[in-house]
Amino acid sequence: MNLFLDLWDTLYVDDPAEDVLRKRLRTDIICAFAADRRIESERAVKIWGEVADWAALRWRNEQRTASASDRFERFVHILRIVPDEHEAAAVVEAVEAVALEHPPKPMGGTEGFLKAFDHLPMIIISDTGQTPGRILRQILKQDGLFDHFDGFVFSDELGAAKPDRRAFDAARSLLPERSRRAPIVHIGDNSDTDISGALAAGLACIHLTKSPCEKHGQAELYSWAPSLTEAARLLQGQLEAT
Repeated sequence: MNLFLDLWDTLYVDDPAEDVLRKRLRTDIICAFAADRRIESERAVKIWGEVADWAALRWRNEQRTASASDRFERFVHILRIVPDEHEAAAVVEAVEAVALEHPPKPMGGTEGFLKAFDHLPMIIISDTGQTPGRILRQILKQDGLFDHFDGFVFSDELGAAKPDRRAFDAARSLLPERSRRAPIVHIGDNSDTDISGALAAGLACIHLTKSPCEKHGQAELYSWAPSLTEAARLLQGQLEAT
């Protein structure tokens, strides 16, 4: 068996207070950039907020994530600013690095789950926003979890986000040769991205949810669990049955 795993709200959880702090720190970075161009902070905050609304709408309607670079490009476009290439790169890097200073935390059952199934190939498939794949790798390393995985598919690096079939195909390509014919189970919390995408790719899935999904609940390859710990029990039962 092979495991594909979502990251956000599957392996990692965001503390709301930390999320608010990250937003404030990122806004401060943008305001400092704007101040150097004599743009009032109130205007910069307003436009940065509009950019956030645009990013949320793009995600909701198109399942396309907006990176820090995407957001900054839109911000300067609205203001009709053409920043120096190196300065723009420095602003984007600073915005991305905020997540290293105030990172998300592994969910309660994450470490135990990864240890229990460390003998199986595991690939993370994660959509990214202002925290790109390179930063998420560093967070996984800081938490001592990086080495559990055989590969990573991050939307900012692939150029496609779940439920796009390319995300799941890319994960398949990272599996060790010896296990490519073994069944795959994808575990995630989002019915529109994780579950719709996995089922469309012909994969079995475990939906992390408090109750079965009406949209997918009757699918043969669909199962659900209220937590990662319960998902581990499901997987263990499947392994023992084979």
